[in-house]
Amino acid sequence: MYTGWVTRDGDIQVAEHDVFSGVTSDPVTLWPQFEADDHDHPVMHVTSDGRLTAFYSKHAMAYTRTQYHISVNPWDITSWHERQSTHVNTIGPAGATYANPITMPGETDRTLLFWRGGNYKPNYSTGTYTPDSVLWQWSPAQTLIMPETGRPYVRYALSGDGRIAFAFTNGHPSESDAKLYYASIAETKSGAYAYFRSDGSLIKLMDDGALHPSEADVIYNGAQSPPQTSTEAWIWDIAVDDNGHPTVVFASFPSKTQHRYHWARYEDGQWFDRVLVEDAGGSVADTTIGNPQYYYSGGITLDHTDTRIVYLSRANEQGGWDLEQWKTPGDGSTWMVTPITSGSLLDNMRPVVPAGRPANTEMVLWMSGRYDYYKNPNAPNYYNFDTGIYIWVTHQLAGIQATTPVPALALSPCKPNPTAGATEIAFHLQTPADVDLVVHDVAGHLVTTLLRSDRRPSGPSSIVWDATDRRGRDVSSGVYFVRLSIDGHAVTSKVVVAR
Repeated sequence: MYTGWVTRDGDIQVAEHDVFSGVTSDPVTLWPQFEADDHDHPVMHVTSDGRLTAFYSKHAMAYTRTQYHISVNPWDITSWHERQSTHVNTIGPAGATYANPITMPGETDRTLLFWRGGNYKPNYSTGTYTPDSVLWQWSPAQTLIMPETGRPYVRYALSGDGRIAFAFTNGHPSESDAKLYYASIAETKSGAYAYFRSDGSLIKLMDDGALHPSEADVIYNGAQSPPQTSTEAWIWDIAVDDNGHPTVVFASFPSKTQHRYHWARYEDGQWFDRVLVEDAGGSVADTTIGNPQYYYSGGITLDHTDTRIVYLSRANEQGGWDLEQWKTPGDGSTWMVTPITSGSLLDNMRPVVPAGRPANTEMVLWMSGRYDYYKNPNAPNYYNFDTGIYIWVTHQLAGIQATTPVPALALSPCKPNPTAGATEIAFHLQTPADVDLVVHDVAGHLVTTLLRSDRRPSGPSSIVWDATDRRGRDVSSGVYFVRLSIDGHAVTSKVVVAR
């Protein structure tokens, strides 16, 4: 496994981790004191000759281009060729930020490189690699998405059928229209690349110009979020399963101090949006000093091998941030939660699942330590940029000390569902515990409390909700969420009341 990062001094570094022996190599510095900014982290691509190309760039630095190194030997990070530049970008003062190489199946030596360009819009260029000369050639830069205003934020994922799926906002949460959009790129029968909708229908050829947000599908519309105030969104990850269904995870912001996590999936001709965590905490940044940054969440990511597995970071009562694994057996209506850290005083955040993980184990990387935000000169030195990279695995691989997960909470679907009145809520505990069980509506408002610090034995338990609120009044028809929690870790299930 190869990974890269930026040190607190701005060094661009990479390392190799052998998942079978558990040994991590010494870090190799690609470029010292490049820029102390987490936007600059390197991302690696492997060509047909086994050589690694590490792409990285500065953060919105005027007139810069994406930089890269090619390894001297196949599968070897100890020596690298001299730094090179793509020398392509769109016109504008924003430089090049966020390098994302995506390669179509069967085209190892031909990749689409995406980045935020000089015009503050997502750009792309086709790179062609020649093994004999160990050189990349780059086509002129093109703009991928062109909103009327704003700077789109986008995530990309390759599907097994050769589509590049992407989800995006038309701007930073402070400037967006509160929508999250989806489209994909694929080849037409004539061999031309084109934009497509969620259902696979053609939008237009890429040669006909950049995609406008109004041409894409809407995954989430924050303008329709109750109460009737705009709720912005920010994309975190996107993946496509073996059946071709795209899935995204993202954050929305009912307020600057409340970050909500979502899991949304396209199936049966429509997008289904599930709220996983109603309040994951506020920003990881200290908003009391310097230039307040309200929208930096602890982070949520998908396991691209299995999009029903999610890893997320949220604030705890001890002042730190904890990491959790969430699993759904199906459509996201129910989830099981496994704590990876619990009650930590440290910041455990920004989870990433390694691409191509072994099929017989689950794993995640994350940052642990003290972290503020990418460039806060006002944060105390002891707090800012003082993290390590940790790995968590669920099964024993040769040489690796496996992590034993904390037993997950199990919350069964409500029965009956839909219900015109009473419904049974069943759950299972592996050990005795104090249980909280509440019901809230789609806006996140508390409807009623069914259990509060109620001591329950191990094994199966159940309770009946009579579809009334905390004052004993019948609730109106609609969707409600049952939330079972133990020691700050929770699972949710949906129930529909139809009177």
